[in-house]
Amino acid sequence: EVTRFYEEVNNSRNNQLLIDCPEDSTIITDPNMLKVILRNLIDNAIKYTMNGKISLIYKLEQGRKVIYVTDTGRGMNDKMVSQLNLYFTSNEDLGNEYQGNFGIKIIKDFVSYLNAAIEIKSTINGGTQFKLSFTN
Repeated sequence: EVTRFYEEVNNSRNNQLLIDCPEDSTIITDPNMLKVILRNLIDNAIKYTMNGKISLIYKLEQGRKVIYVTDTGRGMNDKMVSQLNLYFTSNEDLGNEYQGNFGIKIIKDFVSYLNAAIEIKSTINGGTQFKLSFTN
């Protein structure tokens, strides 16, 4: 479903979309909220990646079900990563540069509602990784 949904726009930016998710993998959660989270993360990856690779990977790590959305795009500086990680894990507001970015707000609200966690790693010109973790 993800591949079909993004095929045209992803091809226009000359990106490769890789999905590594075993067919028997399951996460007990609200599927519609999870789709919205993943679509927002993949949209951002496509927006900031040109001639690169975007990956959606499912793993089991220390009893937790984890989804990684990773890109080889332009990345973010340390300040941006710190601000976003703080925003996702606290009641802090985002700085002015993020005002009006409803996708980030939706991701935070839905991740919280699903009792999941999200963490970002990124380097300038080295891409970005969003790690979405579930306890169930």
